[in-house]
Amino acid sequence: MKKTILIFLFLTSLYGSISFGQVPGYMGKRCILKANIHGMPITGFLFANEKPLDFNFKFSVGMDYVISRNISFGISAEQVNDIILLNKLSTTPIGQSYPAAPTTFKSAANFYGYNLGANMKFFLNRSSGALAPFGRYFVIEYLKNYVTVSDDGRYYASGNKQINTISTSTILIGMGSQKILFNRLVIDTNLKYGVNFYGLTRIKASDTRIDFDPVYAACTSKMFSDYLFTLSVGIGVLAF
Repeated sequence: MKKTILIFLFLTSLYGSISFGQVPGYMGKRCILKANIHGMPITGFLFANEKPLDFNFKFSVGMDYVISRNISFGISAEQVNDIILLNKLSTTPIGQSYPAAPTTFKSAANFYGYNLGANMKFFLNRSSGALAPFGRYFVIEYLKNYVTVSDDGRYYASGNKQINTISTSTILIGMGSQKILFNRLVIDTNLKYGVNFYGLTRIKASDTRIDFDPVYAACTSKMFSDYLFTLSVGIGVLAF
């Protein structure tokens, strides 16, 4: 699936370059370097036992390049640094695990890693002047996610113990707007809806695994909720 998406993005970029020949961009500039902050409250509260106003902020840097009058192609690298809550498990004399009572202290684990992304922005209303890289746009984005989960010292009573690694993918689509100030400064805002493939595995997982594997349950909920809806704000410069 991810190979198909990357091939699609590449072919779209190639088509834009061939079809439109010389690309003016904005005052002759086509490359934007920028930094972004991403987050969204409520979704973690609904799906991952987080606080209602936990934004789950992520930070990224990236580059966009105009490939036609209304299309730009971008790449990004994003930092992930968070925590997840785990239900502490107890063990019976015969070795069977079961969820602890509700009053038992909930442990936590470090949840960190990075995402590598590629996106296409399709700028709208060309007749009214919304030409890349300026104006409203539709965006499709692919993220490759790499996450490590390690004990913070409360779950296994020993710090820095790796308890899970995740390598998965996320597809996002959304709408946004990009403004250019002083012919150099770029302000970019968008709202995206996303589907994380690891988070979706929870739907097919058995109740037994969800109940008796707190690490799996917490990680799938976290990946699902973090990318379900994402509000992004970016600031950058027209480089060349």
